Amino acid sequence: MDAETSPPEPLPPLSPLSDDALVAALEARRLDPAAFTHVEHVRVAWTYLRRAPLLVALARFTGALRGFAAHHGVAGRYHATITAAYLILIHEAALRLPADHSFAELRAANPELFAGGAALLGRYFRAETLAGEAARAAFVVPDGELVEGT
Repeated sequence: MDAETSPPEPLPPLSPLSDDALVAALEARRLDPAAFTHVEHVRVAWTYLRRAPLLVALARFTGALRGFAAHHGVAGRYHATITAAYLILIHEAALRLPADHSFAELRAANPELFAGGAALLGRYFRAETLAGEAARAAFVVPDGELVEGT
């Protein structure tokens, strides 16, 4: 099978915590960093978006992630542009679903959000942009393929 016809990789299981408990654990910095996977990042972002408008959710999510990373001694792993871009993409994907959709429905309808890696963001940002310190420190405007129209 080639890459276009290969079945998608199975998604990792979700934390047994409820959405609210997961957010509370992140904010209290009680989560195990090794267990806070990309899928759980997306789930927390989605939960914030279910609770508040986009810009409020963005402020809360970034604040929680920065605090969590600093608490666990990995503040340098926080990336402002990746965080904001994913939150915006999650918001847009949620808007395409019924208002009362579940996280499982978001997950099933948008596997690209859960693949991680640079493939999704590579459509919006050049690799050198995301690798730069400016993009790590603060959100930078997309400059990738979809923006340039190539």
